[in-house]
Amino acid sequence: MKNRSNDSVILIVGIFFSAFAVIALPRLYFPGDIDVFWEWEQFWANNWRTIYITCKSCNYPIIGMLSSAGMLSILEGLGQEKAQYIYRLFLAIVDGLNVLIIYWILKNLSVKKAAYWAGIIGLSISVWAGGALWIQIDGISQFFLLLTLAWIVWGNTGRLLTRSKYWQFLTVSGFLLGITLLTKQLTIFSAFPLGVLLATSIIFHARKWKYIILDAMLALGAFLVSIFCIDLTLHLKQPYTSHLYYIWQEGSSHSNVISGNGFNIWMFLGRDMWSSSHTPYFPYLEFLTPYGVGIFLFMFFAGIISLSLALFLKEHFNRGEQTINSEILLNGIFYLALVNLCFNLFLTGTHERYLYHFYPYILMAVVGLASYNRIFSKKLIEVHVLGANLYGVFILQIMSSIDFNIGYLSHWIMGIFHLGLFIWLFIIQVKYQDLRGNLIAIFEKNTKNLPTVR
Repeated sequence: MKNRSNDSVILIVGIFFSAFAVIALPRLYFPGDIDVFWEWEQFWANNWRTIYITCKSCNYPIIGMLSSAGMLSILEGLGQEKAQYIYRLFLAIVDGLNVLIIYWILKNLSVKKAAYWAGIIGLSISVWAGGALWIQIDGISQFFLLLTLAWIVWGNTGRLLTRSKYWQFLTVSGFLLGITLLTKQLTIFSAFPLGVLLATSIIFHARKWKYIILDAMLALGAFLVSIFCIDLTLHLKQPYTSHLYYIWQEGSSHSNVISGNGFNIWMFLGRDMWSSSHTPYFPYLEFLTPYGVGIFLFMFFAGIISLSLALFLKEHFNRGEQTINSEILLNGIFYLALVNLCFNLFLTGTHERYLYHFYPYILMAVVGLASYNRIFSKKLIEVHVLGANLYGVFILQIMSSIDFNIGYLSHWIMGIFHLGLFIWLFIIQVKYQDLRGNLIAIFEKNTKNLPTVR
């Protein structure tokens, strides 16, 4: 009983800690982003429908613009300083809601000490430093990602839905995925794994191709409608028909530099982080650039972890299961986290906060999967708790050094730590999901079906 009480205290502190940090550290924030949001606010207040025509620097999707420029437009009458403070508290409230959703997800996945671990995630420096304290909307992106995940968990944990209710489940799932993509470009690396999880749910529930296609079309339709309906309200430049396409085409050129103050393997080249990522390693091999090789490495490793997950899911599907159980859902969360870590390490132009979505999900996954396999050891969990706070200190260091004049030592330390962590997690995934055994089984099955030569 005492342990439960202590866990509840940790959960409550984790929920409110982001707000406490904002109140206790009112002068500690990153002015660059909030200054940009104030610039956007003027265009939003003038006419939000034309914002992608009138504002050249507005490069967030519409929900992201509403969460930044739109919110500040509502608070503008209070004066910049007071409005900015209230806006930070709003972001802190969202951080607290995220901790609550994490607790709900862990509890519904039957994770031991769910309240304790949700509180620990909320207390992690990376969670509150990279969101409300920094004054960025990644916490809002996290909210929609967690809400989508919670909805998928709700629809697959012991609830035998009728056909009509399942269609409602798919419609809401597609809608939530669409809204998630409308917050920030960065969510693509988390929304895709959630889409894989939803597709898995469809396949397990329908089981026959006819129903799989119909269910997938319903979810995809809801996803596209959620984006299309918003696009109808906006005025866009020709020839763009969707503001998302416009943003992806013209809104950002981050990948054109080695690093946007983030830490990836390209920092080890020793070049200026803001130098071009298109400069080849060797003059006579122009195709070997950090930009091109980075995309290849990301696709290569993402492909392997996707294949490993797919074969793992196939084994469960062959058992006749009609819902994706807690173990599968936790594997989906693990996959989401690993994709986020993978792109941070291998793609060029990554920023200091791009790892924001990694730690909450990897901690959720490893503490949950510890009940299924000893490979998810206590030591592994402790390393991730350490990593979440080490990364948070890195964020605080940059936040308190506005000119980014902290040298490259911190980036190297973070790069080496997270590269080692990725290798460790990669090995754990392929071992736990038995990628080698599943590939051998497929090979043996195919060779048995070959005609015998006499």
